[in-house]
Amino acid sequence: MKSGIYNFRSICFVWLFVASTLSCSNPDINQVNRVSREPFMGTWYEIAALPTSFNKGCSCSKVDLQFDKEDDYVKMIYSCIKKEKQGAVLAKIFTSDDENFSKWRLQYFWPFRTTLYVVALDSNYTYAMIAGPDRDFLQILSRSKSLDESVLRMLVSNADSMGFAAQTLVFPEQKCD
Repeated sequence: MKSGIYNFRSICFVWLFVASTLSCSNPDINQVNRVSREPFMGTWYEIAALPTSFNKGCSCSKVDLQFDKEDDYVKMIYSCIKKEKQGAVLAKIFTSDDENFSKWRLQYFWPFRTTLYVVALDSNYTYAMIAGPDRDFLQILSRSKSLDESVLRMLVSNADSMGFAAQTLVFPEQKCD
């Protein structure tokens, strides 16, 4: 079990290092105006994502978020099943604004951080879309293991209109316990 986690971490480290050192940010990505941190916490299922080295071949992908009041950051656990083994990656999410949780500084390994934005969010916090400023990272998340087809089509269409390669999205299977 531990070796799967370390391999997963190594892949994420390389991906994050490359993304943080070679990217040239495209600042015109629009984030959601107001995101409250507390209702955003909890479990989110990955419905769709741009392919990356760490989500390739994943099923049962999910993101768990917990606020650490003592250290003032959000603990993120991205987990999935890959090659019949459970894997997980731990990260920290920092924000510069305690009142608005729409811009994240995600840190898998110190000192490397990457910026992510909440670019779509249901008013009841039932689905969200998270994106990177260079349009190389995109996740469509849901509180349930599936998302209404019309909502999913709308989010994919919005991602495409924002300049993401929506035709390359992967849709991890969520048929798991």
